[in-house]
Amino acid sequence: MVIILLFLNTFRVLTITNVPFNIVYDFVDDRLNSIRQDATIQAVDNQDWMAILPPIIRFHAYAAYK
Repeated sequence: MVIILLFLNTFRVLTITNVPFNIVYDFVDDRLNSIRQDATIQAVDNQDWMAILPPIIRFHAYAAYK
């Protein structure tokens, strides 16, 4: 599924250390919003949503902590 691949590639950006976190956050947040929007348009079923949402929540919790 294309959404899952985009999702996995998005989180690889978090390993970049030579870019300020606010730049990385803006990029990842924008990408995650796009993934959520695409999933809504494609009518992703509940099982796939349950795979997508927890890492998004963890990212926002991590960003709030950092």
